[in-house]
Amino acid sequence: MNQEPAPPPQELRPWYYQNLFLIAAFVLPPSWSVLILRSPWHNGILSGGLAWACLIVGAFVAFKSVQDGSGSVVIVFIVPGLALTLATQAHWAGYKKQFIDPLNPPAPAPPAVVPTNGDPVEPGEMPRPARRYRSRRRSRSSRSPRR
Repeated sequence: MNQEPAPPPQELRPWYYQNLFLIAAFVLPPSWSVLILRSPWHNGILSGGLAWACLIVGAFVAFKSVQDGSGSVVIVFIVPGLALTLATQAHWAGYKKQFIDPLNPPAPAPPAVVPTNGDPVEPGEMPRPARRYRSRRRSRSSRSPRR
């Protein structure tokens, strides 16, 4: 079966995935949600569902704020949240490549399958079995009736 790799050890958690920072980042709408959704340590249905709900509600509140003409919610919460999200995700991309990816190497590709006719087949592609042709029986209605 296709199982997700085990989360990395807790010692490898960067500062923005520590619990205290995540609690503080909850106030800035997109940052907490994106951190939870991209985290290998928070991969549960409950945390993922809550993160998606926060993204949707935050987008709705921001839209309503702009539609009403004030836009204060966007300026106070969304803009700093987007800046923090961009900063943490840029840092996470480099950190993950350096520390996390070497712990979970990709599974080796299966060897190429060689069918009986000798043509090599790509690893993900299975050879098709040769078709067997059956003689078709004619329906009884086309026969002349027996008397």
